[in-house]
Amino acid sequence: MKTMSRLLLKIFALGLLGTGASAQTQNYCKTCHSEQEVEFRDSVHREELSCVSCHGGDASTAELPQAHGKGFRGKITRAQIPAFCAGCHADREQMRPYGLSTDQYALYQSSGHGRKFAQGDAQVAICTDCHQSHRVLSQDNPQSPTHRQNIAATCGHCHADPERMRPYGLSAGVVADYEASVHAQAKREGSAARLPSCIDCHGSHGAAPAGVGDVSKVCMHCHRQTREFFHLSPHFKTLAAAGYGECAACHSNHRILKPGPQLWASTCVTCHEAGSTAARTGDQIQALFIQAQADIAQATETIIQARQVPLAVEDYEQRLSIASTYLMEAGPLSHTLDVAAVEELTRKSHSVAQELETEIHEKMTIFGGRRLVVGLIWLYLLITIGALQYFKRRSR
Repeated sequence: MKTMSRLLLKIFALGLLGTGASAQTQNYCKTCHSEQEVEFRDSVHREELSCVSCHGGDASTAELPQAHGKGFRGKITRAQIPAFCAGCHADREQMRPYGLSTDQYALYQSSGHGRKFAQGDAQVAICTDCHQSHRVLSQDNPQSPTHRQNIAATCGHCHADPERMRPYGLSAGVVADYEASVHAQAKREGSAARLPSCIDCHGSHGAAPAGVGDVSKVCMHCHRQTREFFHLSPHFKTLAAAGYGECAACHSNHRILKPGPQLWASTCVTCHEAGSTAARTGDQIQALFIQAQADIAQATETIIQARQVPLAVEDYEQRLSIASTYLMEAGPLSHTLDVAAVEELTRKSHSVAQELETEIHEKMTIFGGRRLVVGLIWLYLLITIGALQYFKRRSR
């Protein structure tokens, strides 16, 4: 009976793999492990590795005792995976042809995940939780869990799970907070592919929470000028002395609030009493932004109307872009709390927007007058032609 089973297994394997090929060149592992084989076809490892590279054994035979014979490792246990992957990925010679870093395992060991794992906690993230096991995709592949657009969801498998986070005293709301942030919103809208996600602030293999004193340094990777302006403000020394994070004190950490007038309105009063000198400073800066934004919005609407007339609006659009740039520059500068400096930029934005709006209205008025004159001329011609036709008929 055993002999017959082995014979049937060989026939089945040859049917799957092609009877014309030599058994010595075939991979009989897929005979029983077809699902894993399908996953492995998409893997970045498929060109260089095979089943036996990780699991050992002999893939050239369908005889189970021989296939699972000498050197067979079988399934790599969860406890073995980080060190096992590092067998290649921490080897300089093996990684050099691919230009891959060999310090990822060392970084993992230094991370919050790695330290807990070394203490015997098997629930923390390991290589296969983020990269998968057989279907290891390039991070440039949109389907990869490690693609930039998918990072928050990948981290969220654990960090959005209350049951998983409860033993560590961590909030399970961080992913939802991030998804509500201005960063995630802009990423969804396609504004910029490189907008930050979890790994940009916490690291990937060396993942760790940024300390309170380090948050601003992390933000500085993208917002260097803003931080330099902030260091000129009275807030800088006050927050440092109180042990608060510079940026997070007003903008939050994961649920990054959109900068603008609404943030000034809601944030200043959390520390300063309404009507105080500090609160009035915030009110003044808020008012400057509101006015400049309103001017730009009105000018934008006027340009849309002019285009429908139609008038040539290319020059106006360029000037409106200049007005928007002045307002954009005022954003980082506002962190100094220097009302006069902010007013100078918002005033420029206001004047450019007002000027082009006035010019457009003048042209639209002239154009409307010309259309009226042309209309009257056509009306006169039609009346004249009608009168001539009338008298011509009467003369008959």
